[in-house]
Amino acid sequence: APRSPVAAGAAPAAGGKPAAIKISKKELEKIKGYLLLRLREAERSREGVVTRGDLEVATLRQDRLAQWYFDARAAKGELQARPADDSDEAEEAAWEAQVQKLYRVIGYLAGREHILMVAHVPEREAGEDDEEYSKRRFNERTLYINPNWVSDR
Repeated sequence: APRSPVAAGAAPAAGGKPAAIKISKKELEKIKGYLLLRLREAERSREGVVTRGDLEVATLRQDRLAQWYFDARAAKGELQARPADDSDEAEEAAWEAQVQKLYRVIGYLAGREHILMVAHVPEREAGEDDEEYSKRRFNERTLYINPNWVSDR
């Protein structure tokens, strides 16, 4: 099975403040475009449909959306694929930076722009410590496009 893009712990540590990562407007728009493309595909195919109020919305788990994003960009040669387990530290660091950028953009689109919305966050499991739950909660939450958002394109 392919390793999840978040297997290396891309989720922020519980209570931890993430390091500053620079993302250009052009890169933000490119990442946003890919994410919205996949979520629109989910809408058309009625994938993961849930009811939010009086609306039905198509949702995707965040870790699966991330995996699709990296696979799609790697297939086009736009990003390096996830390095093998025996890769050097530089390759791992480059990969981790890509993962962090993606999750920063998702956070920005959900938290600041309100383009993405969270439909579901998993419950804490018995015996799960704060860090484990924080990572799982982050990876397994489901996202959808805000039905009130209007594209500027």
